[in-house]
Parts: sequence; structure tokens; C-alpha cells
Amino acid sequence: MRIPILLLLTSTLVLGTIAHPQNQSGEVANLLTRLKTGKDYEQVQAARSLGKLSVSASQIIPALAEVLKTPPSKEEHVYFRDSVAHALKNLVRPDMDGATTSVAVDGLIAALKVQKFGVVEPACIAVARIGPKAKAAVPALIEVLKYDWAPNVHIKAVFALGRIGPAAAPAMPDLVRMRDAPLRTFNIPDSDDEMDDVILREMIDTAIKRIQGKPASR
Repeated sequence: MRIPILLLLTSTLVLGTIAHPQNQSGEVANLLTRLKTGKDYEQVQAARSLGKLSVSASQIIPALAEVLKTPPSKEEHVYFRDSVAHALKNLVRPDMDGATTSVAVDGLIAALKVQKFGVVEPACIAVARIGPKAKAAVPALIEVLKYDWAPNVHIKAVFALGRIGPAAAPAMPDLVRMRDAPLRTFNIPDSDDEMDDVILREMIDTAIKRIQGKPASR
């Protein structure tokens, strides 16, 4: 049975990570060191572990954001940035203080510019979790809409724009264009892409209502 994607996306905004005990400063310091100087897969594992330490989010988020803003090195593991983006997605909240929010959004903007599904998708969800305070990410989200992603990525970007609300007004022309465009045909056997293209239009309608300040069902 296909679970409605709007329900899945909304649930990602309210499901929190499991908070570890308060006395975790040593563990965080060790993981942050491995994140910066670890070899190959050690960095991936460090990022994944950091994404579970919600109690220390304000300490961890700047380090994750810095990774996303730094150009990748030749030695970087292929899944490192994916893991960092997912970790940041797990830790951000709409009630973060101003400084942490600003740092997180800067990192997410950098992630949205990476043409890689495993980085862009969690970045979109993270922006949606932050909500209106992530309005600086609107131009980067608009660029995501323009890139030839599969509908599933566009759905996440549209969802984020809707969660930002009226401040996402600059995206309206692109949202209307996407909503009114002909449905695409995807020559991929057993793919959900064609159904996702239909869902994308439903998501756009909801986002437009939110941006216009009108009541939305989701």
C-alpha cells in the first residue's frame, strides 16, 4: 500500500531524534574530531553518529554546516556529504536560536547547490523543518526546481517552499510553471515517478496557498 507522501513529509517535521544522556561532551568532541580529520569511512560514521545526538545540536550543527560549505577534497568518501546532510536534517528545529539557525541555513544553501540526490533531498527536508526562518534558502530552492531532478526531489523542494510561507513569494512563477506543465513520461519500469509527478502538482497547490497566506489542508 502506498503511504501518502504528504503524510510522510509532515511526519519528518515532528519526529525527533532520540536524545542521549546529558553527559556526552566527551563523545561529541571525539566525533567532531573524527568528522574533521578521520580517514575515509570514519568521517561517514562520525556524521551519522552526530546526527543522533540531538541534546548537543547547537554544538554539532556549526561543524556539519562547515563541511557542507567547504569544497570536497579528492580523498573525501563518496557518501560523506550525504551523511552530513542527513545529520543536519535530523538536528535542525524551528526554535533554534538565531545564530544556530543562520549557520545551519548557510550550510543547507550550500547543500542545495550540490547536484546529488543524497545531499539535496535531506537539505530540502531540513529547510522545511526550520520553516520561515530559512527564507534565505529560497533562491537555492528555486534553482532546485529548475534542475532536471526526478519528481521526488522537486516534491521536497516545493514542500520546503510551502513551509517557509510568504517569504517564498519569489518562487511563485516557477511553481505556477511547474503546476501547469504537461505531465512527464518516465520510461523506467516499475517506477513511481509518474505518480510522483501527479503528487507534485498537489504539493504545489498546497505550497502556493501557504505562500499566499491562505489556509492549507496540509
